[in-house]
Amino acid sequence: MKFSIILLTILFLLTSNSFSSTIELKTDDVVEGTITELSNKKIKVNIGLPIDISLYIDEIKSIDSEPISDYIRRTLPSELLSSDGSVKPKDIYTRIKSNPKVPNQHFYPAGNLYIESNFDEDGFLNGNHKIFDPQGNIVERSSYVKGLKNGLTHSFYENGTVKSETNFKLGEQDGSTKFFYEDNYLFAILYDGNRSESSSDKLYKRDGTLITELFYNNEKLIDNTDKPYNGMLDVKYGNGNTFFRGVYKDGLTTDTFQSFYENGTIMTEEIYNNVDNCFTQKDFYRNGALRQEKIDCKKTNTLRIYDIDGNIAFELESEKN
Repeated sequence: MKFSIILLTILFLLTSNSFSSTIELKTDDVVEGTITELSNKKIKVNIGLPIDISLYIDEIKSIDSEPISDYIRRTLPSELLSSDGSVKPKDIYTRIKSNPKVPNQHFYPAGNLYIESNFDEDGFLNGNHKIFDPQGNIVERSSYVKGLKNGLTHSFYENGTVKSETNFKLGEQDGSTKFFYEDNYLFAILYDGNRSESSSDKLYKRDGTLITELFYNNEKLIDNTDKPYNGMLDVKYGNGNTFFRGVYKDGLTTDTFQSFYENGTIMTEEIYNNVDNCFTQKDFYRNGALRQEKIDCKKTNTLRIYDIDGNIAFELESEKN
């Protein structure tokens, strides 16, 4: 594998309670870092950056001189393995060699806390997991059991109030996602991620009055004749400002999809560029400044995180196989 990472800011600091592994690839390349996640297809490795890198199992020769197949069988408990010793499909187990009594912390280059996690005695991500923005505001708080997201996951507005709430059960979403106004009133209840059957999204005013309900069938938005929706969709808050808008074709979003804060400033934007074959996701601060952008292209992945003044707090570009 031709592996390269371009880091345009200085490396952030890691606490001293993690231990590095030597990962030898079948190309004879070597990667040094802390293994944080293991699935049936790949592992994730922290090499001193806020974002872990991914390596596919079938391109790895050994870890700490131990054949990859032996490493998997030894590292994971038997209940997480199939009868042939491989990792059970669809499950992802987050594990790190770490002191379970001391939270593991990652920092931005400027020194601000970026991620804080806890681990159990076996080294699995366990308990609270928190993510912060460059200003120190909490962005997300979730809970894990044996490396699997379990219980409530909350995202937050900049003022610290809850933006969304989703429940997970051993790594799978369990129920719908709730969205809230910045003053804690319920705003929306969105589908649970499975549109194989009929489902709907509901949006509310602060007094509980229904604003609108969107209906889906077989993962597609449908119109009032039960046919896949085509055209522009502009869904409003109770004050008349747009919550989200996008163009639909045959019931699915195309090109650009945007969501907005209640005051009218942009909150998120998703763009698919057919020319460059890239998918871009952007998140914005409440004042409209760009907070984060992820660009997923055919050959590269790019992540940039910004502070509220527009300065790049972190930038990472990695090549795909």
